[in-house]
Amino acid sequence: MGDGTADKENSRQLVIDASKVREGVAERVATTEAAKQAIQQGINGVERLAGAAVKDLHVRRGHENASVIKFSVDKDKEAVFQQTTDEWLEPQIPRARLVCPKWYLLKADFIEVALAMDAESGKVSKSAMERFGTENRVEVCTMRWLGQPRPSGQHASVVIKVATKEEAGKLLKSDGVTFGGDVIRVTIMEKQAYRAVRRN
Repeated sequence: MGDGTADKENSRQLVIDASKVREGVAERVATTEAAKQAIQQGINGVERLAGAAVKDLHVRRGHENASVIKFSVDKDKEAVFQQTTDEWLEPQIPRARLVCPKWYLLKADFIEVALAMDAESGKVSKSAMERFGTENRVEVCTMRWLGQPRPSGQHASVVIKVATKEEAGKLLKSDGVTFGGDVIRVTIMEKQAYRAVRRN
């Protein structure tokens, strides 16, 4: 268990928005194995990424083809991946782009605390993130409390990071965003306010 925690701390998740790629290319990387092979092949051709490996890759499909590809890389390679996308990503998946989830911060209010909280850590549980993503058909990168909720509190607010601008827009425009079947309110989370909360 300790090794898994260490691996997580030494890894960074990257997100590829493949929603704009041509249909033929999208079909070619529509499965986890095919997407991993294409990305790894691109990486192998970049000298600065020698020895880098694709880990924990997941493909979220939109309609029939890939729309979001998520994978982890070693922490010390993250910057190089971002700096060399025209060498490893564009040749393999033309018109795809590497996005940073922190660009798409949203605030969700009226989240049921008992349903979202991990009993041991007090943080938002992984199952809560999956539930939100499944109910609203979006890819959730992270989900954190906006301030620590009171144990006796029924509802609280969370900060959600989604993978693409399109998904953020979808949530902001929808009147039917839900969590646990209950309708919740989603608004833009200002970065300055988020940073202030993180400092406290």
